[in-house]
Amino acid sequence: HRLFGPDKRSVIVAMDHGSTEGVMKGFEDPGKLLEQVVAGGADVILTTVGIARHFSKELSTISVMIRCDGATSPLLERPRELIVDAETVLSLGAEAAAAMYFPGTANGHGSTIYFPQLVAEAHRWNLPVMAEALPYGFESHKDSHETHAVAATCRMAAENGADIVKTFYTGDRE
Repeated sequence: HRLFGPDKRSVIVAMDHGSTEGVMKGFEDPGKLLEQVVAGGADVILTTVGIARHFSKELSTISVMIRCDGATSPLLERPRELIVDAETVLSLGAEAAAAMYFPGTANGHGSTIYFPQLVAEAHRWNLPVMAEALPYGFESHKDSHETHAVAATCRMAAENGADIVKTFYTGDRE
């Protein structure tokens, strides 16, 4: 399993939404959906502890990245926090950990504190960490997709130890 192919590119399919959204249309049968995603040629599945545990057979031929933070659900609004540690990620056979990083929000929704903590722990195990780095989190802001805001956010995520950064596409390849 590899996070990136020989071409240094990767198709990472996010299947971690159920932990905060509940059952979503199209995600009713995770096993079947995982089989389709794997057959479609994805390189990595970003998912949750529960999916990784219960669908290990379907995930046996693809790289797995585990979402380590959690937050608001349709049932209760709460701050984002770490809910999975690096050792758990490794115990599931996953190749990487992932967490949000929101530097432009009030208190970073906690992510500016817990993200570097996750990185420090994960790197002790040589476990790569992906930052889902969004300048203003999920808040509506006029600069959310502007190149300067996205570039600054990606730089901050990298400076805080991110090995991989997932962010908005600004329309500018530079």
